[in-house]
Amino acid sequence: MGAAKTANAAAKTATVPVAPKPARKELPRANAVTIALLQRRKTLQTPQAEIKPAAKNLEATADAVAATVRALIPLIPPVRVKAKSLLALFVVSLAALACQEGPLVQSVTSFSEDQWYQDSVVTVDVNVTDTQAVYRVSFQIRHTASYPYSNVYLFREIRSAHQTEYQDTVDIRLANEAGAWNGSGVGALKTLELPYRQAGLRFPKPGTYRFRFQHGMRDEPLVGIRDFALTIEKEEEPTEN
Repeated sequence: MGAAKTANAAAKTATVPVAPKPARKELPRANAVTIALLQRRKTLQTPQAEIKPAAKNLEATADAVAATVRALIPLIPPVRVKAKSLLALFVVSLAALACQEGPLVQSVTSFSEDQWYQDSVVTVDVNVTDTQAVYRVSFQIRHTASYPYSNVYLFREIRSAHQTEYQDTVDIRLANEAGAWNGSGVGALKTLELPYRQAGLRFPKPGTYRFRFQHGMRDEPLVGIRDFALTIEKEEEPTEN
């Protein structure tokens, strides 16, 4: 019996074949390429946790570069061309101012408490060297709103070292017929400027000349007159084109 069981077992073993393992099939080419692309994409993807530190590092680098630039700006030397241009412009401006002659005389006489007495004669001396030049002479009267009249009479003289060269009496209209002041100014003070003569003055000889001004009103003192000013300028010669 033992031999029979062994024979039966061998028969069963011989009759039951072992199935071979199926061979691995290769994927089509298209599927292989797709898998490769997916793997590469997975490799290139950066986790979100790694992006934020990288962004912070980039901002820190940008701040460091900006700080370096700001530190270097004061060390950059100025442009010499612009500095020279400004210096040249400044020198030219000074030269132009030096060539312009100022007034020969500019005198201001103030009256205490706005009161002009008749014996308070305004005198201004001018030294003349150029007798061929024409001089523009102007005077200013500054008065207050309390001046009681619309006009003021002036006695005027020009004296040389030897004689009186010119003399006249003028009626200065400080206000118009409507009562409005002719002078300019804001508030209670008004200033009226007038030429001594429209045609200007020419002096006959070199020397010192004295201008004299005295009011010819009956009031004593004459109230409301604050200042009297005199300006003498040499007329500029016309330039040839």
